[in-house]
Amino acid sequence: MNNPFFSVCSGKTDLFIIPLIIIAICSCERENTDSDPCRDNAKIRQVKADSLVIEEMTYTGECRIYEYIQEFSYKKYSYDGKGKLTKIEQALTLNPASCFMPVGSQGEVFTDPRKARITQYYAFEYDDERKLIKKLHYFLNGDQFQLVSYSSYDYENDQIKQVNQYNSQGELSQKNRYNYDEKGNMIREEYFFREGDVVFVLMYTKEYVFDDKGNPYRIFENEGIPGVYTNRNNIIRSVYTDHVSGDEYTYTEEFSYEYNASGLPVKRQYFTYTYGD
Repeated sequence: MNNPFFSVCSGKTDLFIIPLIIIAICSCERENTDSDPCRDNAKIRQVKADSLVIEEMTYTGECRIYEYIQEFSYKKYSYDGKGKLTKIEQALTLNPASCFMPVGSQGEVFTDPRKARITQYYAFEYDDERKLIKKLHYFLNGDQFQLVSYSSYDYENDQIKQVNQYNSQGELSQKNRYNYDEKGNMIREEYFFREGDVVFVLMYTKEYVFDDKGNPYRIFENEGIPGVYTNRNNIIRSVYTDHVSGDEYTYTEEFSYEYNASGLPVKRQYFTYTYGD
């Protein structure tokens, strides 16, 4: 499923942020990441809430995303000889005692997710035209990685029109459909969940409005997740409609930005973005 914005803990959750979570995360300190060889000053390197780093990115010499570090998550990206993304390995540190403590508490220690064990990974498959056709998700079970789910992709005008999500037995369980504007921004998403043998029920829709500035999160566009990772511009309004409750509950969020001279956002609400070395 695609979601419009990242929370401070996860790169793929809505920005329905509970203040308590922010306070908890902001009590953590992070070690500096190693420098990367990329010299593209337009590449986003850090996202901060106040003075505390909540996201860090490093790059390869070809300026492809190499590492993505968050409070409890570490991702490492691998590519083939032609620069196609082939694998994302992920480690998670689920140690709330190390971070969910008031500022200044005795014994406060931040566990670096880069040092945690890899417990899951995603593998990517392409057709003869090097277009993504399958994304497989493996999870560590004991000492072996096992397939837990996978996605296939339907295209229209070279854009992902639908993502089909399957369980490990190859049964289609979920579908996401997408519509785009003329710039390539994803303006509408529909999420369907399987009920019964062949019936898919519309669970929710999301609709978006954009600015006309560059989106720094396109560094992740090869992951096969339409939306924030593929949009040319930045979301300034999102409208979520729940179709399950019966009354079509709607929730609207608006986002404001400050930009640098290159037209990239440097601030969004209480988040600040850092680029370059």
